[in-house]
Amino acid sequence: MIMRTGRAQKAFTLFEVMIGVVIVSIILLYGALSMSRAKHRSQLKLQAETLVSDLKYARSIAMTEGSSTIDFSSSNSGYYVIKNASGQIKTKTSLFSGVIFTLPSGSSVFTFKSTGAADHGGVFRLSANIEVTYKVTLTAETGMVILQQ
Repeated sequence: MIMRTGRAQKAFTLFEVMIGVVIVSIILLYGALSMSRAKHRSQLKLQAETLVSDLKYARSIAMTEGSSTIDFSSSNSGYYVIKNASGQIKTKTSLFSGVIFTLPSGSSVFTFKSTGAADHGGVFRLSANIEVTYKVTLTAETGMVILQQ
């Protein structure tokens, strides 16, 4: 025979513990997905800013040394900034995995002249499997570079 002493129960049932574990798991999963999206957004922005910096660098090389080229045709995984006269590679930039990089229609090689102007311009598009797309616009006449989201 079980006797009750009139005391209140001070423990959780297995069902209550399982509900708590499920709720905590859902919250952690949501947080992990949010952090993953934030990481991809950050990498995409960094890639776009790097492209802007490299285009400006190629332009500055051309203005000080006569001309320079930025070549996107060498590899699907990146591009080169090349000084034309000697063909010396100044920098190589690799693309982050998952970044979709679309060149302006036309050529995959852009040459900057001593005036800072480019032989042609256009809009570079960088995107990933997230809802953000960055546009980098190169103006041929002036060689100016603009980053837009």
